[in-house]
Formats: sequence, structure tokens, C-alpha cells
Amino acid sequence: MSKTTRIVIGSMLCFVSVSAMLHMISYFHPLKLRVSVLSCICYSGMIMLFMVDVLRRFIRKDIKRLLLLCSCFLLIWVLIRTIKYEAMPTHALMTRYAWYSYYLCHLGTVCTLALAIYRLYHHKYGLPFIVSTLVMIVFVMTNDFHQLIFRFPQGIHSFNDYTYQLGYYMVMGFILVVLLYSFLATLKMQKIHQEKIIYPIIFLLFGILYCLSYISGVNPNYFKMLFRPADIACVIYIGLMESLLTTHLFPANDHYHTLIRQSSLHIGLFNEQGEKVIDPRDGISLSMVKEALDNTLPLKQGCFLHSKALESGYAYYIEDVSELIDMRKKLYRLKETLENQQAMLEKENNIAIKSKALAKKTQIYDAISKETIKQREKIARLLETEPFDQTILQAAILGAYIKRYAHLRLTASQYESLSTMTLHLAFLESIAAMEAYGMQVHLTMPKETFVTSKQVLACYAVFEEIVEAALPLKATMMMIITYKKHLMMQIEAAHSAHIAHVPCHEEEGILYYKWEGCL
Repeated sequence: MSKTTRIVIGSMLCFVSVSAMLHMISYFHPLKLRVSVLSCICYSGMIMLFMVDVLRRFIRKDIKRLLLLCSCFLLIWVLIRTIKYEAMPTHALMTRYAWYSYYLCHLGTVCTLALAIYRLYHHKYGLPFIVSTLVMIVFVMTNDFHQLIFRFPQGIHSFNDYTYQLGYYMVMGFILVVLLYSFLATLKMQKIHQEKIIYPIIFLLFGILYCLSYISGVNPNYFKMLFRPADIACVIYIGLMESLLTTHLFPANDHYHTLIRQSSLHIGLFNEQGEKVIDPRDGISLSMVKEALDNTLPLKQGCFLHSKALESGYAYYIEDVSELIDMRKKLYRLKETLENQQAMLEKENNIAIKSKALAKKTQIYDAISKETIKQREKIARLLETEPFDQTILQAAILGAYIKRYAHLRLTASQYESLSTMTLHLAFLESIAAMEAYGMQVHLTMPKETFVTSKQVLACYAVFEEIVEAALPLKATMMMIITYKKHLMMQIEAAHSAHIAHVPCHEEEGILYYKWEGCL
């Protein structure tokens, strides 16, 4: 969460606290101030802060418009509520319809929030949401004719004396169902740590508890003292949305450009006006990006420009395989070095200390060479295969493994235990090469801890075997690394291959691998 987001959330909490405090004080000690007007100002400020936050955190125009419309419904609700109590006659027709419009705003709010979530994951508008919401709105606004929502025993002009009918519970049930759908839809589409789910659940339970308290007739009702229905709607909807954003259930552009600038991914973004939104300072122009839309644009030896048109601009990244080419040369030189060192060891047996040190170093290098020989041979074959731009991407994955495995092997020779962060960095480099090749990979790692070096090396080697099996079909993979008494790795891969020494089972075309470090 960025510093700006924390300030906005803190300011919104201050507005809610001030309004609740004013309502509580006025209940026990009536104030000369107009508390409803002050409360309206507080919640209007909270809603406007959320609208500014939406403009800042979202790039997609359709999602931005829906969330702004949701905020507008809340703002209209608060304003109508205040005008009704402060300026409208008690038994006037317009006062009654102002009361009915509360539910119009409530239905509009929940519908636009659900549409934003549906649009985000399905890229189309949910017509059933719109039609059913319009039906409910017409049902509420025509209550004077059927009185199936609010019934007035003393006549329609004495509408302050009313009872709830079946239609009221239908409307509130519809609102609750749409809210639950919105929450469950985000859980289905996004993966999240279980402990973070509690944040949006808190707001849902808070809203349900308020509804039960509101219709129960409990006296004194402290919920109703602190929050009016419009107030609680602002707290629930804005709080639910902020909790979804904070837990990354609802993706937003919250200063991710800072991360990209500080990384080595060389990713850039142009908006639809041709201005750079994210600039890795690589000298790439908009004309070059447009030229790379159809075909990869070579920049220099070992570097290629890729780009893609987005809904509101262009994204691009620079693929640099020069390091892989240099690594290949170094591997050939390393082979010669190992051979020369082996010859020197045979001639210098009389120098015991030096011989022992060189023997240990040679043993490690030989192990690295032996354990990565399959990958090196595959790289050699790939570099002689056409088309070069596809085979080089596969070679990059193998090269990333050779580089990281060699680093892990050398480190393991010095320490019996390694941090899981070292393994995490190795995974990230391999995954970066896999994603450049076109595979989709999701990784979940535990908090940093120390495990035996053998487990780390074995885990990375098994991962590479599964990756190489999944390369021909560019299989989508999901990895979950856990640690209790030993290291465990679970991998889901679509259309991969069985590996003899790794337990797995197949369901609907997906292989589920499970490897344990104690085996």
C-alpha cells in the first residue's frame, strides 16, 4: 500500500469517527448545531476522497466510471437524506418519494459495484444485474399503488407510521445476494492468503449485523445512534472496496510503476495520448513501439522490443538475451578451465594443501557441469534450430536454470542451510524467462526461513524437470511452496508430462505434482 493510499484511508476514517461522535453526543446531550448537516459534510468528504482515490488508482476507464457512479449514488443518498430531514415538510408527497429514493440509491450502489467486479473479470456488462435492479427500483418507487414494501395502516398521508411487508425483505435480500456475489466472485478469480480474507469479511458481517439490529426493534439501538442507513452504506461499500483493493482481490494501479522502475524488467507504458506513464529510461519512442506491434523489433545484438496495444495505450518490454549468449561463451571457457585445472592437479600432487583446495573446487565444478549437462546440450541444440526467436526463449529458460543452479550449488558447498529467499530469487529468474516465452506462472512462497541445502537444490531441480516437460505446450503453472518440518512443493500444470520420481495425479487435463523435501 502506497503512502498516498494510507493517507486517504486515514482521512476517511477520521470523517467517519467525527460523524459517529457527533451523533452519539447529540443523543445524550442535544447540540445546538445541526448534526445531520455536519454528518452530511463528513460523509460527503469521505465519498469525494474515495472518488479521487479511484481516479488515481485505476487506469481502465470502464471500471473507473462504474466505481465513480457507485460513489455518486452514495453521495446523492446522503444529500437527499439531509435535505429530507432539514428542508422538506413532514407529510408532503415529495418527502415520501425522497424516502423511497433511499432504496433507489441503495440498489444503484450495489448494482454498479457488482457490475465493476463482473466487468473486470468477464470483460462484458452483466445485463441480468441491470434488469433485476431496474425491476427492484420500479417495485420500490411504485409502493404507493401496491404497498407491498411499506404498508401504511393510517393511510398513505400518514406514512411515518408504517410496517415492513414481504417486498421490503425481498429488496434487502436482493441487495445482500448481490453483495455476497461480488465478494465471492473476487475470491474465485484471485488467489489470496487466507488470513487476509478477514478484512472484506469484517465489513460484510458489520453490514449484516447492522441490518439485523435495524429491523429487530432493540432499544436503545447504539448502531442507529452512531450510523444512519445512508452513513452505514458509505462505510460498508467504501470499506469493502478499500479492503478488496488492499488485499489485492480487486487489482488496481497503486504505485506499481515504482516497482517497475526499480526492477530489471525494462517495461514501459504509453497512454492513448502518446505520453509515457512508466518510463524505464531506455530511449524507446512511441513510433518504435507501434512498429513492434506486428513484429518484434531488434534493437541491438541480443536485445528485442515487444509491444502490445492496450485499452488506453501501449505497453512494451525489452527482451535482453545478451547475457545468455555471454553465459554460453563462459560455459565453454569454464569447460577448458576445468580441464586445465584437472591436468594441473595431476602434476602437483606433492603440494598437499593446494591440492586439497583445488580438488574440492574441481569437485564442485564437476558436479555443476554434470548436473547441468542436459540443459547445456539442449541449449546447444536450440541455438541451431529455427525459428531463432522462439528457440532462444526456451534457451533463456534453460540458461536461467544453469545460472541459478550453479549459484545455489556453490553456496551449498559452504553452508549446510540456506535461506528460502535464495530459492525464491532462483524461482523468480526462471519464472521471468518462462513468462517471456509465453507461459503463465503463479508462485506462492512462505516467509523467510532456513532449510537444508540439499532440500533447496533438490526442490529447484525437480521444478526444472517439470518446467522442461511443460515447455512444448507452454503450459500454465501454479506453484505453492510451504515449509513446516521440511520443504514442500505443489505444482499444478496444464498438459504437462508425468515424471517418474515425483508423485502426481491427473484431473481434467491438469497434472498435480507434490514433492516433499524429506523424501
